Amino acid sequence: MPAGDIYVQITASSPSSGKTRSVIILVPGANIGQVRAQKNDAKSDDQIIAKSLAEPLAGYAFTHRTIFSTFELSYSYLSALPHEIEGKFPNITQRGLKAWVVS
Repeated sequence: MPAGDIYVQITASSPSSGKTRSVIILVPGANIGQVRAQKNDAKSDDQIIAKSLAEPLAGYAFTHRTIFSTFELSYSYLSALPHEIEGKFPNITQRGLKAWVVS
């Protein structure tokens, strides 16, 4: 069965300052399928593949915002368009992925 699109929300939190920054990245099912085919991997979880594809773009988005000296990352995964980005254009696009900086 082909992979569906996955929205990966990555939030960077700084325990020392209490600041957070979040980015939501649309990882198309086609990109997940390409990785699966290239690695001949029928077993990996779609969310794990989506995370690996989203992390470099999130890193890029975070480096162009407030930089934290130390931070912790948290992840959430959605299969439907999050309301925070509904009707908004992405801030960054790269290789079919789209990223919205939401905070």
